[in-house]
Order: sequence, then structure tokens, then C-alpha cells
Amino acid sequence: MIKKIVFILLGCLMALPCAAKPPVSFKVTEGKGLMTAAHHVGVENGYFTDEGQSVHMKKFPKGYAALQDYLQGKADMTTINRVSLALTDIDPEEHVVIGILAYNSNDATIVGRRDSGITDAASLRGKRIGTAYGTTSHYWIYKWLAQHGMTSSDVTVEYYKKNKLPEVIASGKVDAIVMGVGVWDKAAKLLGDNAIIFTDPYIDLKQVPLMVRRSLIRDHRTELIAHLRALIRAEEFIKNDPRRGAAIVAQRKNLNLDTVTDLIVNSVDFSLSLKQGLLTDMEIVDRWAIEYKLVQRTRPRNYLEFIDSSLLEEIDPNRVTIIK
Repeated sequence: MIKKIVFILLGCLMALPCAAKPPVSFKVTEGKGLMTAAHHVGVENGYFTDEGQSVHMKKFPKGYAALQDYLQGKADMTTINRVSLALTDIDPEEHVVIGILAYNSNDATIVGRRDSGITDAASLRGKRIGTAYGTTSHYWIYKWLAQHGMTSSDVTVEYYKKNKLPEVIASGKVDAIVMGVGVWDKAAKLLGDNAIIFTDPYIDLKQVPLMVRRSLIRDHRTELIAHLRALIRAEEFIKNDPRRGAAIVAQRKNLNLDTVTDLIVNSVDFSLSLKQGLLTDMEIVDRWAIEYKLVQRTRPRNYLEFIDSSLLEEIDPNRVTIIK
């Protein structure tokens, strides 16, 4: 009789549905810009949920701050910029880039004050230019100056918090600022007719790498591959319906919808990949940081050591063109 009861109980237990596996939770740090759009679309449209993941985006005023938060162990991934990577002492034995989220050749923009005598590129000589340290715009200034026959000694570069730059130029503390979307457009609005705007899509190609710890790859490889799959779904959504994608990003990141729409439709390429050009580009950024003594090292790093292409290759080898 006892055996019969035991068998009945076991049968009932076996008939019960298995408890749902709790979702894997990832915290991802990001800067203020829109090039992390695929993550936001993935969250909003449930693509990460479909992969059994809960993704929380931690937004910071700039990518450099987002990187520091990640390095302090407060997040699982970070969407950094190349300049932050070059300016930070990161151990490639612990941290690697597993993909580039997006590319943009039209990110940094100069907003100048007409009443400071700024009428063209040459008129910036001798002027005070504000930017945020450790941003793509910080690097872009130097490339833009070189493109127009100037060096950093021809201007005074001053550093401010990213979100303070619109009021800094509006108050006249600087004659011009260089920043990306979400900052330069606010500055231009504050200046009104007194604003003059310059940009050059041929100077630099901004790239936003996705960095993780090697230990995360070791312990959660399957989940990271699923994470990348969700990002690819999100980028396909953005490409197929850029205006809806822009609306999601503008709302979630509190950015101007018209500006975001223009950049997503006309400038930003959301194409999760690892291209050979990344290594060449990182070496150029590294040499810039060394030349201007922004870092202590005297030789460029080998950025191939910072790349783990195995996850993306497992999904789609055609997305990886880096030669090892």
C-alpha cells in the first residue's frame, strides 16, 4: 500500500510542468548617443526576452564614464568608444571586444558663435573650443584641425562635462564646441541665429565596440551568442523601419526625434561586425593619445589582443573580416 502511494506521488510530481528557467540578466553601460540603438530596440521589441534574457541599459553622460562603471564591476558589458579604449589602461587578458555595434561618419559637429568672429574653418584659429574629455569628439577636433592646416597649438581646447557644453557656449565661456548629437543640436538651439555649424563626414568613422569580460564568455558563452542574435534582429528592424526605430531610441534615450531620425536614415550604419579597419583605426587613435601625452605608454598597443571574434563567427562568419 505504501509503495503504491509513493508511486502515485512520484507520478503526480513528474506530471507537473517544469518551472520556467529564470532569465539571464545583463547590465550594459552606454553613453548618451544613439549608436547603441540596437540594444534599445532589442529591449523594447522583446528580442532579448525571446532569448531568455533581461537586459538593463545604464546610461551615462559619455562613453568614458560608462566604461569606468563597467571596469568597476558594476555592469556585464559596455558600449565604449575608441577614444575611451585608447585612454584607459585595460588588460586584454581580462576584457575583449566581441563586436562593433554601429558606424557613423557624421557624428562630431562644430557649433561656433558668430559674434566671436567665426565664419569659416580658418576663423577658429586662436579661439577657445570646448569638448568632453575621452569622447570621439575630443579626438575629432585634432583630426579636423589637421585637415584645415592647424594643430592644437593654434586653438585652446577646454574640457567640460558633456551636458554642460550647450550652456558653456551659450554663456560665451568658449567660442565653439565640438560634440555629437544630443549636445551640439541643443547648443545650436540656444544660440539661435548666432550659431554657425561645421561638420565633415570624411574626417573620421566613429565605431562603437561592445566589450565584455573574458570570464563572461567562459561562463555564459551560449547566452552571449543569443545576445548577439537579438542585436542582429534589432538592427534588421532598424534597417527595415528606420523611422519606427528612431522613435524607440529617441523616446528611450530622451533625444530629439528629428535629429535621431535624420542620423538613422542618412548616417548611421547598424551592422554588427568585426572589420579589419578597426585595428588600423585603433592604432591611429592610440598614436594620437601617445603624441599628445594623454597616456603614459610610449608605444601603440596590439589591439588584435582585444578582439574575440569567435562568438560572431559562430553566428555569421561573413560579419568578421579581421585577419588574425
